[in-house]
Amino acid sequence: MITERKESDSFDRLMVRPPVRRGLMARLTATSIAIVVMVSISIVLVDLFGLPFSGYEGKIQVRREEAFEALDVLAAIFEQRMEDWIEGRVSETKVLATNDMAIHGIDELLTDIEEFIGPDLGSAGCWRLGPVEKNYREILDLFRAMGAATSGPFRVWLVDSREGRIFLSTDIKDLGRDVTDQAFFTVLTEDSQSYVDDNTSRLGSDRPVLVVGQVIQKEKQNEGNAFLIMFYDLDQVVTPMLSRIEGFGKTGEAYLVNPGRLLLTSLNHHLRDGLVARPMQVRIDSRPAVLAAGSNEGVVEAEDYRGVPVLAAFRHIEINGATGWGLVVKRDLVEVLAPLRASIWRSVVAGVFSTVIFGFFGVLVARSFVKPVVSLSRTAREVGSGDLTARAVVKTSDEVGQLAGVFNTMVQRLEEAQSELEAKVRLRTSDLEEAKSALETEIGERRQTEVKLREREATFRAVSEESPVMLCRFLPDGEIVFAKEAYRRYFQRDGINLVRRNVRDIGLGQGDDFDLLAESFTLLTPESPNEEHEHQAATIRDGVRWFHWSNRALFDADGEILSILSVGLDINDRKESEEKLKEITLHLEERVQQRTGELRGRVSEVENLNWAVLNLADDVGRQNEELAIAVGQMEEANQELESFAYSVSHDLRAPVRHIAGFVDILQETASERLDATGRRYLGLVAEAAGRMGRLIDDLLAFSRARRLELDPSEIDLDALVHEVVREFKEGAGDREIVWSIAPLPEVLADRATLRLVLVNLIDNAVKYTGTRDRATIEIGADHSEDSEDVIWVKDNGVGFDPSYAHKLFGVFQRLHSAEEFEGTGIGLANVRRIISRHGGKTWAEGEVGEGATFFFSLPRKEKGS
Repeated sequence: MITERKESDSFDRLMVRPPVRRGLMARLTATSIAIVVMVSISIVLVDLFGLPFSGYEGKIQVRREEAFEALDVLAAIFEQRMEDWIEGRVSETKVLATNDMAIHGIDELLTDIEEFIGPDLGSAGCWRLGPVEKNYREILDLFRAMGAATSGPFRVWLVDSREGRIFLSTDIKDLGRDVTDQAFFTVLTEDSQSYVDDNTSRLGSDRPVLVVGQVIQKEKQNEGNAFLIMFYDLDQVVTPMLSRIEGFGKTGEAYLVNPGRLLLTSLNHHLRDGLVARPMQVRIDSRPAVLAAGSNEGVVEAEDYRGVPVLAAFRHIEINGATGWGLVVKRDLVEVLAPLRASIWRSVVAGVFSTVIFGFFGVLVARSFVKPVVSLSRTAREVGSGDLTARAVVKTSDEVGQLAGVFNTMVQRLEEAQSELEAKVRLRTSDLEEAKSALETEIGERRQTEVKLREREATFRAVSEESPVMLCRFLPDGEIVFAKEAYRRYFQRDGINLVRRNVRDIGLGQGDDFDLLAESFTLLTPESPNEEHEHQAATIRDGVRWFHWSNRALFDADGEILSILSVGLDINDRKESEEKLKEITLHLEERVQQRTGELRGRVSEVENLNWAVLNLADDVGRQNEELAIAVGQMEEANQELESFAYSVSHDLRAPVRHIAGFVDILQETASERLDATGRRYLGLVAEAAGRMGRLIDDLLAFSRARRLELDPSEIDLDALVHEVVREFKEGAGDREIVWSIAPLPEVLADRATLRLVLVNLIDNAVKYTGTRDRATIEIGADHSEDSEDVIWVKDNGVGFDPSYAHKLFGVFQRLHSAEEFEGTGIGLANVRRIISRHGGKTWAEGEVGEGATFFFSLPRKEKGS
């Protein structure tokens, strides 16, 4: 037995120990090398990419951020250069447009064109005479000389502001061309003094341009005479501007795109397909260009138009407040990260050297560790085969010896735990049976809950289908993909399903109505997806009825319409009510016209009576003849207010005074010889002469308001208003007037004329509240506007029809007769003229019987002025 045991031990040493030693040593050595390699790689990765949650970003991220910051600085520099360049072109055009020599020459040239070409400005042959004129050549030489001293536009136009035709150009082929369809002509015609844009539509140019325009005034007149239009080649001027700077590197590049991502400047590289990118012929779809064209600002890492990864900064360059250009400044990512390659190789060499050293020490450590483990391994194999009585031999007191002791204890406890586990398994089996029964009960309860939920869903669907609101969804071409019951009740025929049919076929849109509806759907965008309209549609039960539809478009990721959700209501009853209301309104208008005719008849009778009074005496007749002549002069002078006021002041004042004087004499000397009717007629003449005198005085004040020299100064508006109101309070008599005056600002204005404005407006409020038992007049100011102060006077008087608000501030424009309220119709015209001379505006709001509010604005006094 002893011999067999020794042979068995020898066999174990031969068959077990060497493989264990070799396997364990190999694993320990490999583990040591792997740890070293992993640590080296980790160090390299942390050095390059940073360490999360530690604040250390790594060399690559730092390099990126430095490159982003440099590109953003370059973008800011380019943006400032472009803005300065655009501002310089606008200033340059303004200098040319205000040059005295140019203005004088253009006046003479236009005069010559009218004399030699005549009214037939559309004849192409006539325009060839222009360059022969001396003025033409002098103006063209002047513009060329001044342009050469600045930036040199490649094309210059002079456009007649009345006819919209080019009468001077650096390209003779442009002469006589009609440019009224151009955007710059529309803007400059609408009282704008300057124009700047990059719009090249209908200009006949295939290159990107900056268009700058300026109004040229007539000589010694504040009136537009011609438009100076200058064109600058963006590619020729801006491309060099975007390349003359340090810090770009070999792959650095900057370019411009318009809002439609159309290229405006030349590129340094070919496109992805190898083609040369030419301005105005290529659309750049890279992410930096898309962001820049969308008026964004920032930095991004993405692929450029070549498909190469780049770091880019993008900015928006504003041109005129409505449009602008996108600026992209970029560098290749490979060039930015190139300096990190040498650092990576040094880290790799250090890692390989560390791996070799630590691998050698790993082998030595493995050799000393393997021997004590062999015995423990053999005992473990016996336990693993099922022999729980086997125990390991403990020879040392180190960690391996302690491990063997712990192993023996573990095997003993494992033997004890095995018997306990068998008992627990039996107990656990019983518990699982009980849990299975409880689970089956819970599943039954959940099934009952699902049945109740389905019943509630059916109830909800039934209620929804009974709703009178129509709901359907259809494709952009009109094909229906869903229709609710209420919708089907109106439009579905027997046996025909609405789904997959077209709304044209069921009466929703007829002919041109449907074409207009389909066109309105094309205007829907992801930013504005809603649309509402009303139209008639043919129903199955009730014939043609009116419906109101609220439509909402559903879009895909590319912004294309997928379908349209339409919600409809039957508004036929409401439309019928509106028609009845229109009939009532028409009847009222007929009544008003009838009443107007009656009033005109009474006016005719009064005029006949006036003529009878005028025939009483020859002297009075002669004065009436002079008055008729003066009235004729007044009617002719309505076309020009200044000459009208002059004729009134010099031709009418004396005759009117004569009329008043003779009437007074007649009343004193001949009134006893006249009957009651004659005396009444004489009183009417005296009253008419008095009104005419007051009208002449008001017209003279209206005329003087334009000629008066304004002396602007800082005015305490609050004190001035209280001063004027105090005068009206003294003259109010027994009337009950409630005054409400809010705090008012200091303004910069002429005190005398501003006081006249306040007197006219407050007098208006006092006069038109005369029918009220208790008059209320409010005066206040609105400071919400940034550049002006708005002052208003509000009353609770008779008010006016808002549709006639535009007549209030015209000369002789009255909305009430003189019998109802005194006045000449000049006061509000005077207010408008004075406020206009101060650079402000006047307007009014009101309703009949609800009072009126009159507003005027004054430019706000600048701080420190």
